[in-house]
Amino acid sequence: MSRHSAVLFLDPDARMAKVFHRLHDGGWAHETVQDVQPILDANREAQNHCDPRSASGDLRLVARVPAIFIQKWFDEEGIDFWSPDPEMQRRVNAKLNDPDYRWLRTDHSVL
Repeated sequence: MSRHSAVLFLDPDARMAKVFHRLHDGGWAHETVQDVQPILDANREAQNHCDPRSASGDLRLVARVPAIFIQKWFDEEGIDFWSPDPEMQRRVNAKLNDPDYRWLRTDHSVL
């Protein structure tokens, strides 16, 4: 890390950090980074070997989405992953059903 950068926030459990960088013009830029590989590996394992239903059968794990993607979708497309609004959940489901994001899924169902 450059002497003009600093870690402002570190969450070791989420494997996420927010880094601030001093720019040449005197301003600041921030960067959020997350090691998503463990989440993607767990998703791949679940797709291949796990029963996505809970023991009671009333819950089903369909995806694990890294926090960095939840933030990216919100910043770039206004998709609020946590909103209970049915229209917003339709947009989240569309993202999770998109073949480009199949690596976020833990099963092969359609939402």
